[in-house]
Amino acid sequence: MLILTHSLKDGPLHIIVESTGEHILIDLLGIKHSQCRYGITAPDNVKIYRDIVYNRIQAEKDGNK
Repeated sequence: MLILTHSLKDGPLHIIVESTGEHILIDLLGIKHSQCRYGITAPDNVKIYRDIVYNRIQAEKDGNK
């Protein structure tokens, strides 16, 4: 399980899942002050990224072309 902490002031947390046909579970584990904690359960072969990390990876891939 990947556990994320996210500040409510940062706006909605966008989850990007790079897979098809897989079962993925996203749970809101709790809210404390202005932060939400999410738990994500997915098969080991499923890649899950925060949008900012995914965009950086894609930019690096584009730069290597």
